[in-house]
Parts: sequence; structure tokens; C-alpha cells
Amino acid sequence: PFRSRILVLSPLALAIYMFVWPSVFRWLAGHPRPELTNHLMTSEFWKTFPGPGIAILTFAVCGFVIIYFLGSKGFCTYGCPYGGFFGLADQVAPGRIRVTDACEHCGHCTATCTSNVRVHEEVAKFGMVVDPGCMKCMDCVSVCPNDALYFGFGKLPRQARAAAKVEAHSLVHQVTKSSNHKITKPPGRYDFTLGEELLMVVVGLLSLLAYRGLYNKIPLLLAMGMAAITAFLIVKFLHVVRSSNVRLQNLQLKRGGRISRAGVGFAVGMVVLLAFTVHSGAVQYQAWRGLAEFKSLDIGDEVWLPGNAWWQSASAEERHRCEQAIHYFGRVDRWGLFATPAILQDAVWAYLAKGDTASAESAVRRLIASMPDEANFHRGLAGVMRKEGRVQEAETAYREAIQLDPKFDRARSELATMLLQAGRFADAVAVYRDGLAQSPNSTRMIIELSRTLVLMGNVEEAHGELVAFVAVHPDAAGAVGELGVLMCQTGDLPECVSHLSRAIDLDPTLTDARYNLALALLSTVETDGGPGAFNQPRGMPQLQRAIEHLDRVVAERPEFAAAHYNLGVAKFMSGRPDQAVPHVRESLRLSPDDPQAQAFLQMLLSVLPD
Repeated sequence: PFRSRILVLSPLALAIYMFVWPSVFRWLAGHPRPELTNHLMTSEFWKTFPGPGIAILTFAVCGFVIIYFLGSKGFCTYGCPYGGFFGLADQVAPGRIRVTDACEHCGHCTATCTSNVRVHEEVAKFGMVVDPGCMKCMDCVSVCPNDALYFGFGKLPRQARAAAKVEAHSLVHQVTKSSNHKITKPPGRYDFTLGEELLMVVVGLLSLLAYRGLYNKIPLLLAMGMAAITAFLIVKFLHVVRSSNVRLQNLQLKRGGRISRAGVGFAVGMVVLLAFTVHSGAVQYQAWRGLAEFKSLDIGDEVWLPGNAWWQSASAEERHRCEQAIHYFGRVDRWGLFATPAILQDAVWAYLAKGDTASAESAVRRLIASMPDEANFHRGLAGVMRKEGRVQEAETAYREAIQLDPKFDRARSELATMLLQAGRFADAVAVYRDGLAQSPNSTRMIIELSRTLVLMGNVEEAHGELVAFVAVHPDAAGAVGELGVLMCQTGDLPECVSHLSRAIDLDPTLTDARYNLALALLSTVETDGGPGAFNQPRGMPQLQRAIEHLDRVVAERPEFAAAHYNLGVAKFMSGRPDQAVPHVRESLRLSPDDPQAQAFLQMLLSVLPD
């Protein structure tokens, strides 16, 4: 076994990073506390697991290789975050391996223990096993020739240590009083010096940063195992360089100052490992720099549309950061031993922001070559081709994505939109209908199908499709709201208000449904006078409801110019023209060229007193 005084804290540090720090970070950033949910069971066991290759590598490294170098339960002791929390819990566990007076300190228990616990020493000193690495497997109990060991309840480790310390102090005091002999310090229990362990901490942290997420493949726990092994081997390599006799498990690396054949092989292997680690760190650093530059930019979906509005409106600083992101992403791509899908995906966005569609297409094709069955990559290729006006090639790529994932609603939606822009209405409808056949519960598909049918003039057919869908899915808030909008368009205001109100009850976050409901309520309000007549309107309750809904809409979407304008109209209709003016002004600030808002503001100013 490998025994360390510092590295045993690694699992606890990792546990705090994985399970405590995210909540602390959320609290410091001012994010709302998430609701308590139950995730003790899952029906998608493999969803968050790595692929077979990485799974096998993880099993090999954390289950076998680390044990060879760091001893039995090497990963549990120096890498497992759960072990960090279990170690703390063990300190307050009253159930432990305990000893009777029948113990003769033969050491069978320690020889049998697979958790690297010095059982015979601990039971002699404390009367129990206090090492948190004890798994309570009972192996030591089963081999004791005197049946002196047992599992029982009693003192906690803290109490046992305190009692042992008092007893040891008393014994030393008695010995020193009755003898002139000097008390010598017992031999150390650790394999490396404190300085070497500090070096291992530094190497381990740097290695963890170099390995974790490398090429989007190395998960945290595998990286932790690799980092622990690397840190151990680095110090062992220094021993080979500096010491006369060095042994690694059953291999004699150096004897009498002369390096052995095994030592030469070890040295060559360490050079390769060091080169790989340094190279991985360099790739990770370039990726980090590129991602930092990329995330500082506000690159939206407009970069996928024809034209290059982002680059034209970007400042010189933003253009520089975009070029820097491309520069670092390019280094990752050139230097890496394998393609990094996440980096290539971000590079595509950066290329499109700059207007370099050729490089964007090349990056997407490399993504497809590395993962040909990933539907989203084919969708990305279709998007690049659509931006270049290559509609037929884009359609082929979209259909390839849909073939790989028949329930890929977003790809279907984009394909149908492109077909509509090309005037192929019937083909777009066919895409939506096929999407509903594959995903009968897709609210998105039914909404877009109904809108397309309305656009084609088939209002009754759209109504029938929505009614049939809502009959089967009465709690589909989006579909209920869309049916309400359609009722408004056909002039059936009572049904319009009813469906939109129900949609908001089902999902209060549906801002568009809330806005349309407010407009429907406003259309039911009648006033007796013309402009400037502030008499009480008929339908005041509906008007007040409309104002309440519009107030919430502008609070949730302050950039919604039409909502500000209609809120001003509602305030005017309620006899409060002075409160209407700020909303109309805000509407004009957001949309300066709106002639209707300009005329309305002039009218308001003309009727208000100076």
C-alpha cells in the first residue's frame, strides 16, 4: 500500500468541489435556490455515462492500474469523492471493529485487510479500528485465531484517540521518571517526505487540469485517477534520478547506483507520460483561452441567417475577440491528437460570425466525419448551406439529420421554414405531418403545422388539427393558446378569451398567450366618446384585466415595443392619459419608426393639460 499524509484529503476536496461548491456558487451569484427534487431513481441509467471506450478505460485505470501503483483501494483512498464524505461520516459511526483482551497482536488481521488498515496496531492503541478506510468487511474478524475481534458499538474514534493520548502521555512520564533512557521516535508511517508529497499535490492538480475534459472525452473521475497515478510516478521518477536504490512494487528500477533494464523501460515510459501530460495541458490551455474569448461575445442565431449582420454591427474590440477565439480554436484543432467536438462546434459559430462560411462548412464536415451518426451535426451542415443559399444541399442534410433522429423536431422545423421561404407550402406541411406521426405529443409540430395551414388559407383545416390535438392533450398549454389565437383571428372572441385564459392557467410563463389575451380583452371594451373622451368605458373589468396582463408582459419582456404601446392604449381607455404617455414613449424608443405610436403620442400630448 501507498501511504500519504496529504493526498488522503483529495477525495474530500473533490467531494466538496462536486457536491458543495455548485450550491455555494449559485448562492454567491444570486441565483434562486432550486426546488428540492427526488433523483434517487432513474429510468435512463446510461444517459450520462461515457461511451464504451471511455467506460472500459475508466474501469481499467480506476479499478486496476491505480491499485498496482497506490495499493488496494487506491482509487477509494485517493480519488473517490464519495469516499471523502464517507470518511467524515465514519468518524461519528459508533459501530466499529473492536477488540477483547484475547488479542495477542499476531498481525493476521492486518495481513488480511484489503483496505490498507493497520488493524493490529489500531486495536492495540485505541481498542478499536479508527481508520476511516475500514470497510467493515469482517475479513479481519474471520481470520483472528483467538476470536478477539468483533463488530460492536461503543466509543467514537475521537473519544478513543483522546483516551489513548492521555494513556501514552502518562506512560512516557512514568518511564522518564524511572529511567535515564531516551524515548526514540517510532519509524515514519509515510512513504514520501512532506516536500515530496507537496510536489505530488502540485503535479496532481496540474495533471487533473490537463486531463479533465480532454478532447471532450475524459470525465472527472477518470481524470482524477490518472492525475493521482501521474503524481505518484513523477516522484518515483525523481527517486530514480537521485537515489541509489529504487523499487516499484516487484520491479527493481535501480540498485547500487546502476539503473536496471526495468528502470530504463520505466524512464522511457515516464518521458512519454510527461510529454503526453504537457501536450494535453497545452491543448487544454488553448481551448480555455478560445472559450473565454468566445463566451465574451454575444453571438446569436442571426449568424446562421443570410447576410452577416453580426460582423457588420460588431465593434472593433468584438471583432478582435472573435478572431482571437478562432485563433485559439485553430490551435486546438491543429495540436490535438483527436478532434474536439465542442471546440469545433463553437468554431463554427465564430466562423459564421466572421462571415467565413467555407471554414464553417469544413469544421462541420469534420464533426460529421468524427461522429457520422450525430443528427445535430448534419443539421449544422444544413444551416451553413442554407446561409449560402444552397437550398437543395441544405434540404438533403436536413433530411439526413431527420433520418438519423426521426424525433428531431428542431431540424424538421428549420427544414419546413426553408421550404416555406422557397414557396413549397405542400412540402412544408408534409414535413410537419410526418413530425407529428413520429412525435404525436409534439406541441411545437402542431403549432407550426396550424400556422402553415393558416398561411395557405386553410383556416378550417388548421382549426380542426388544433381541436383534435387539444382533445387528446388538454393540458398542452402551447396548443391551447394557439387555438385561442386562431379563435381571435376568426372573430370568435368568447372562445378566444376562454382558450387563452386556460393556456395561461396551465403555464403562466406563456408571455405571447398573455399578450394576445390582453388584446382580446381590449377588443371587447367599448367607449362612448372619441379620442380624448375620458368617460367610463363599458367593460371596465375586462379593461382592468387587460392592463394587469400587459403590465406583467412588459415586466417580463421590457424590450417588447408593441406591449408598451398597447399598455398605453389601455391606460388611455381607462381614463389615465398621463399614465399612458410613458409607455408610448418607451414604445417609440424601442421602435422609433412606428407611425401609429407617433400619431398616438401626438394625440395624447394634445389633450393633456400643459
